[in-house]
Amino acid sequence: MRFWNNFICGGGGDFPLKIAFYLLCARIGDAMVILKSLYAAKFLYPKATLSLIVKFNTSKNLFRNMEWIDEIVSFDEVLQDKTRKFDVVLLLLQHDNLKAIWEVKRIPTKRILTTFSKNLLLHKRMLFIPQVEQVINPYWRQNRAFMEGSLNLVRAINKKHFDKEIPKIDYSKALLKREEENIIFVDSILEKLEACKYAKIIGVNPFCVTLKNAGKNFSFSTWFRIAENLAKEFPQFLFIFMDYPKSGVQFPKMEQENLKIFKNNQDLLNLVEFISRLDCLLSSNTGNVHIADNLKIPTLELIRESAQNRWQGGGWGGIYEDVIVPTSWQTREKEFAEIFLQRAKDFLIQNLA
Repeated sequence: MRFWNNFICGGGGDFPLKIAFYLLCARIGDAMVILKSLYAAKFLYPKATLSLIVKFNTSKNLFRNMEWIDEIVSFDEVLQDKTRKFDVVLLLLQHDNLKAIWEVKRIPTKRILTTFSKNLLLHKRMLFIPQVEQVINPYWRQNRAFMEGSLNLVRAINKKHFDKEIPKIDYSKALLKREEENIIFVDSILEKLEACKYAKIIGVNPFCVTLKNAGKNFSFSTWFRIAENLAKEFPQFLFIFMDYPKSGVQFPKMEQENLKIFKNNQDLLNLVEFISRLDCLLSSNTGNVHIADNLKIPTLELIRESAQNRWQGGGWGGIYEDVIVPTSWQTREKEFAEIFLQRAKDFLIQNLA
């Protein structure tokens, strides 16, 4: 009888469930916004086997030292292993994606949970999806719909157990963990940049996937002018552009001595370690914001109005502010660049004085 009750309600905290999260997306931000829900599942069900099923290596790279995640396994491996069967699989972020829904239905499991899709209802007239439990997510009450929506799916495993235990959770135990080689890598970079000469280190991230995403980001030249102005205004601070291997950007000559470049290799934990050394991050809306959020690095973010309630930072309790740009703001880029510059000055004075 106890087994049957646990099966129906999703299992209590002492029940050895097999819980899987299916993450189809490849980007850093996608992985980071589900990290809280992953940790919540392990906290609520400490005897469970927690699996993260992925199609790309981003999560494997970022989360490889999170020992409380029992395995990070590819979708193809799961399908090939005929002995696998989960108690529950959560489809994250892709509840509007029919391809993702058909894929998750191929995973052997007793239950599939995903967020109810208003888009599928309106555009495909799909109210019910066979074999899938669609969970209503109260996004109208949320500031971070993707992060909080993922937690809402964890709640759906067993609502009574979630509501009783979740106030006790300590998310500080879900901080991203680096390795000794990452520390050595960043130490070497900061030594070359003579970071020890400066009172504070400010990261400047001008990238939002690519600079070609029209309407999502300032142009690179605008970001460069903002950084130059800040470097002149705060000569005691070191401002470091955060570059990555595939950016394709050629940086112009730096006129200010306190304006420099950090370029990572393919190891995302080098990026995590670098962000952990910052005193502040100035960034477009991208995965770096969510890494800084996890590490509680003060952050000022440029974000589109349409993305604010889904993707904004601040979900881990650190210092966070944003500059919101409305629809069709591109013709007023200079105006919003001035707004961001002034907000950045105020942010640095307020938080780093």
